[in-house]
Amino acid sequence: MMPPISPRPLFRVLLLAIGFSLGLALAVFRPIPTLAQADPADLFYRFNGEPVPLVVQNTAIAVAFQDRPPSRSASLTPLYQQLQNDLNAAPSRGGDVVTVQPVGTRYAIATLPAGSRSGLGALRPRLQLPYVETTLAVVNRADQDEQILLPNEIIVSFAANTTEAEQQQILAAQGLALIRPLRFTENRILARVSNLDHETAVLTAAEQLNQTAGVRSATPNFIPVRSPGEPMGSELSASVAGSRSRSAADNLAALAWHLDSTSIAPGRSNTGVKAPAAWALGSRGNGITVAVLDTFTQWDHPELVNNTYELSPGTAGLPGESRGWDFVENDPDTRIEATELSLLRPLFQSAFTLSDTELLRQHDTTARRIKRDNPRRSDRQIAEQIRAEIRSAIAGGEFHGTTVAGVIGASTAQGMGSTGVAPAVKILPARTGTISSGPLVDASIEAIGYAAARGADVINLSWRMPPTTEVSDAIQEVLSANPRLVVVASSGNNGRREIGLNFPSSLPNVVSVGATTLQGTRAPYSSFGPGLTLVAPGGDMQSGLEGGILTTSGTGNDQFWQGIAIPDQPWSPAQDPRGHYVWTQGTSFASPAVAGVVALMLSADPERRLNRDRIIALLEAASSHSPLSLAPDEQELYRVLRDQSATPPAENELQYFFGSGLVDAEEAVRLVRASVR
Repeated sequence: MMPPISPRPLFRVLLLAIGFSLGLALAVFRPIPTLAQADPADLFYRFNGEPVPLVVQNTAIAVAFQDRPPSRSASLTPLYQQLQNDLNAAPSRGGDVVTVQPVGTRYAIATLPAGSRSGLGALRPRLQLPYVETTLAVVNRADQDEQILLPNEIIVSFAANTTEAEQQQILAAQGLALIRPLRFTENRILARVSNLDHETAVLTAAEQLNQTAGVRSATPNFIPVRSPGEPMGSELSASVAGSRSRSAADNLAALAWHLDSTSIAPGRSNTGVKAPAAWALGSRGNGITVAVLDTFTQWDHPELVNNTYELSPGTAGLPGESRGWDFVENDPDTRIEATELSLLRPLFQSAFTLSDTELLRQHDTTARRIKRDNPRRSDRQIAEQIRAEIRSAIAGGEFHGTTVAGVIGASTAQGMGSTGVAPAVKILPARTGTISSGPLVDASIEAIGYAAARGADVINLSWRMPPTTEVSDAIQEVLSANPRLVVVASSGNNGRREIGLNFPSSLPNVVSVGATTLQGTRAPYSSFGPGLTLVAPGGDMQSGLEGGILTTSGTGNDQFWQGIAIPDQPWSPAQDPRGHYVWTQGTSFASPAVAGVVALMLSADPERRLNRDRIIALLEAASSHSPLSLAPDEQELYRVLRDQSATPPAENELQYFFGSGLVDAEEAVRLVRASVR
C-alpha cells in the first residue's frame, strides 16, 4: 500500500476527464429504490460471525449505469461525465455543485459538498435518467474513513456437501437469484436479491442467509472505493521536493537503494534487502512463481514480458488464458484495454496539454481543496500539484499491479532497466480491482483460488479491504491445501498501531510487512504494532523522489501518448519521459520486496523440503534490527504504551515498530541452504 497524501479523494480529478467511446441507447426506466428506513444501528454485515457496523453516507450516493451497445464514436463523453453534466445543468436549491467519481466503467458516485443544504433527498429524483439503471447506497464502517458501494450482489458460502438442488432451494426461499458459481473455490456462489425494495436490502438479505441452515456465511459483494489515486489502498506522492535532475540514461540499478542502499549511500548501514548478495549465492528466484493480485499489470513492459507466467501448452485453462486472468472483466488480459484506456487517457493527457487556467477551471474542486490546505500557494503552484496528482493517480494508482510486479521480478539483460528483488521469477498476474476501486470481493476470492490452482509459490497482496469471511476463508483454504504456499501482505498505511484492523495482513499465517526508509527509520505512514511480521523498504518521498522505490509502470504504453508530444524531460513521479519507470512509496512496495525475498529462499530449496512455517521462521530469523532506528517521538510513544500496559510484555520497542526487523535476503538464503544440506 502507498500512503495517502490528502484526506480528500484525489480521484476527484477524474471528474472532468473527457473523451470516452460509449454508444447511446434507449433505456427502459426502472424505479430507483429508496433508502432503507431501518434504524442505522441495524446496518451491518458479519465477519467471522461478528457484526461490522455500517453507516450510510449522507452526502454521497452511487449509481449503476445501464448497459450500452459498443460504439466506435470517439466524440461521446463517458456516462459518469454525462451524469455530472446533467446534474449540474440545473443545480439543486442552494446552488450545490455535484461531483461525480467513476468507479470502473459501470458505477459512479455522486457527492454533494460538505454542509450541503439540499441533501440527498433533493438529489435522488434527479438521478432518474434514461442511462441510470439504479442507485446504490454508499456506506462506511463506523470506525473507518472510507467509501463502500453496495451493489445488489451477495456472496454465499454453503455448508460442505450441500447439493445444488438444496442451494437453489435456499436461494429461492430467501428471494435470491443465482448469478453464477464462483470459480476456483467450492460451494460459493454469487446471487442477487430478486426484488430490491431499498438500497440496503442486500444487508438484510445477507443477515437472513447467515441465520439459515446450510449456509456457512454470506457477505454483500461490496466494492471498496479507493481514496485519492489510492491504488488498492495506497498512493504515490504527488508532492516532491529536492529531487535531482533526472535523465532517461540513468543507470536505474544504481538508484535501486531498496535492493542495496550502499549503491547511493556508501559507508552507511545497508538499509536495502541485500538482494545482490543473495544473487551472488546463486539464488535469483529460478523456478518460482509469484502471483500478483492487483490492478492493471502490463505484462508486456520490457522488464516484465520475459518474466511473466505462461500457461503450459496442453494445460486446460480458462478460455483464451495465456498470461494470467482479469477477474474484473473476466478475460485473459490483465493489461489496460480500450474502454478503460479511453476513460483514463484524456485525463492523463490533460496534465500535459492544458494551460494553468484551463486546468484550474476543469479541476475546480481539487484546486479549492489545495488552496484551502495551502492558502499561500499561487495559481501556478496549485496547477502544478494538480498535474502531479493526476499523473501519480494513473502511473501508480491504476497501474499498481505493474509497479508491484516490478519490485518482485523486473528483469533486464542490458543492466539499464529496473531490476526486481528476484529477477528470475515468473509473475502470475490476476486483476482484482477496477478503476478507482479497491479489490472486489468476488474477484479476490476467485483470484486466490486461481493462483493456487496455477501452482503459485507465493501470493502477494499489496492492498487492504474491509474484512470479509469469504476472502479470509479463501486464503486459509489455499494455505491449508498447499503447506508450502506463502502469502505476503502489506501492513497498511495508516501510520498507526492497528495491524489487527488491516485486512488481510492481520490474518493468521499471512506475512505482514511494514515499510522503512533509506535512512533505516519507520516510514511515517507505515502501520505498526502487534501482528507485524517484519519490515522492508517502502520509501519516503517527502524530501525527494529518490527516497522512494523505483519500479515499472504502464504509462510508457504508446496509446497513452497518442496525439500529443512526449515530454523532453521526466515528469514527477516518472524517471523517464514516457513513464516506463516511476518512483513510489508505501507498504505496497515493502510487501513485494519480501515476496521477492521469499522467492529467493524457495529457489535455494529446489526440492521444496521446507514447508511454509519453516520458511517464515527462517525469514524472521534472518531479519535484523541493527540497521534500524526509532525517532524520539516513537520511543516516547512506546514508553507511554508500556506504562499503560498497552504493549505485550515480551516485546521491546524495536519489535513493536519493526516486528522481527529488516528483511535480509542474503542471510535468509544462507539459512535455507544450511537447512536443506
